[in-house]
Amino acid sequence: MSVYAYTRVSTQEQSQHGVSLDAQEEKIRQYCLLHGLSISALFREQGVSATIPFHQRPQGKRVVKAAEKGDHIVAVKLDRLFRDAGDALEQSRKWERKGVTVHLIDFGGSSFASSSAMGRFFLSVVAAFAELESNLISERTVSALQFCKNNRRVYTGDVFGFDKQGFDLIPNPAELAVVKRIKEDIDKGYSRSSIAQTLNQEGVPTKNKKRWYHNTIKSIMGNWESLYAGVIE
Repeated sequence: MSVYAYTRVSTQEQSQHGVSLDAQEEKIRQYCLLHGLSISALFREQGVSATIPFHQRPQGKRVVKAAEKGDHIVAVKLDRLFRDAGDALEQSRKWERKGVTVHLIDFGGSSFASSSAMGRFFLSVVAAFAELESNLISERTVSALQFCKNNRRVYTGDVFGFDKQGFDLIPNPAELAVVKRIKEDIDKGYSRSSIAQTLNQEGVPTKNKKRWYHNTIKSIMGNWESLYAGVIE
């Protein structure tokens, strides 16, 4: 019997308290000590997003390859292991057929293992709720982003056509004139690539003083209704 400890942080999470690889590892070691499990190998997944399915992650692949009948996989939370409910159910069923037990430590203040029917049931329920929570966060993020655009509030890095003043976006007349010209050229049927080429030839600067590209024009036009239309006459 082998016991595999798995920890993961995304790039954005690395500095967050309680989410770090070391913090996860300590929780796993305490759990294994309490339940008489001896860790055979520790797999540390650093800077890897949860959006990547478990079996496609560098360390996740190693866990999948290593796990055999009678083995145990221990993680702190469901979202450390799986991308969404589908990913959780697909991989956990494969492990179930192989006789591999999954342990999740932080489960509403307690823990559970997938070796029992109730444990497998809870795994499917928790996976569904985890996916729901992730989707709700995404929806709130999109709504907040749209609100900031509509009210010309800072929502990202530099925005062409505006200058930052605290949390407000202040119109930049010279840049907005370029945006207006781009919109007029788009309406005339010019391609994004040809518009970018013309701006580069004329030496018109972008916000970061770099070259214009097809995607630069696309990004500006994608924000026309929410950001520019109410400002440009």
